[in-house]
Amino acid sequence: MFSFKRQSTNRQFSISTHFAFLTLLLQSLVATAEQKPNIVMILADDMGYGDPACYNVESKCTTPHIDRLASRGMRFTDAHAAGSWCVPSRYGLLTGRYAFRAESFDTKRPVIKASTATVAKTLRDAGYQ
Repeated sequence: MFSFKRQSTNRQFSISTHFAFLTLLLQSLVATAEQKPNIVMILADDMGYGDPACYNVESKCTTPHIDRLASRGMRFTDAHAAGSWCVPSRYGLLTGRYAFRAESFDTKRPVIKASTATVAKTLRDAGYQ
């Protein structure tokens, strides 16, 4: 289902795909489990696919905690960034939508409308705090 395509200009993690998959996974787990699983979401600016050692044994970065999390959970191997700077990437991660669908990235008002579904709202509706 997941495969890795090496792109010379962009090797960052997919935002929209992960949001959709996380939402579906969460809904199925919550429906079948009495105790909700812990969810850890990490967003690291400027981290490439080959930086954590769990994806690249020749990595120059020491990432024992990320490697341990990856060995006990899921790893995604086909990914793309929603934007080339942090605001669009964070918008995509939180909403599951492409950043160009936001009205504006004006720093004087919220970018995400109150009516927009987000990871936090989805988790809250599933009983998380």
